[in-house]
Amino acid sequence: MSVATRRSRGRPRSFEDADAFRAATYLLLTGGIAHLTLQRVADRVGCSHQALGQRFSSREGLLNAYLDWLIALNVSTIESVIANSPSPLAAARTIWMLPVDPAEVGLPEGVPHVVSSILSLQLRQDPALRDRITELYRSAPTVFLDLIRAAQEQGELRRDADPDDILEAVLVASTGAGIHWTMNPSEDLIAKIIRCRERALAPYLA
Repeated sequence: MSVATRRSRGRPRSFEDADAFRAATYLLLTGGIAHLTLQRVADRVGCSHQALGQRFSSREGLLNAYLDWLIALNVSTIESVIANSPSPLAAARTIWMLPVDPAEVGLPEGVPHVVSSILSLQLRQDPALRDRITELYRSAPTVFLDLIRAAQEQGELRRDADPDDILEAVLVASTGAGIHWTMNPSEDLIAKIIRCRERALAPYLA
């Protein structure tokens, strides 16, 4: 959806919902959930606070719309990855990352990709979104478990292993790596998560 707004100089400024969502992603990754306000999003988009308020009503409205966008983006990415991956395990490894491209959200060059789990952890700190994030985490394992079972059937993962144990080991390792990265953000996050994930996955490889 496009909204026409007006800059302080009087020139019309049009913005898409995705412009606001990319701005929100930037603010979440650089300052955390407390840093995300309608005014800061408006400043980054280049529109007025009033125009943003007319579109999303409130900060909570923006956050809910942003979460809808993030979920839809992940769903479409997951479907594409599964359709184009050479094997179930290859698809799972890609989906476990789901990186956000720094250039896409305007982060400075050289800033490492940040996985969607970091965004989810930030969003979960907001009371208005906590229940929705929790529900999302409850439904997400179905896709992963289906891929793990398919990988077992194709001989990529041990058939005698419990799929739930495999998934828990990988997700805990990946999320833990992401949280640990926040203490030393100069490290390459993607490399760190892959390293920790593969260590957790190693005992289950066929």
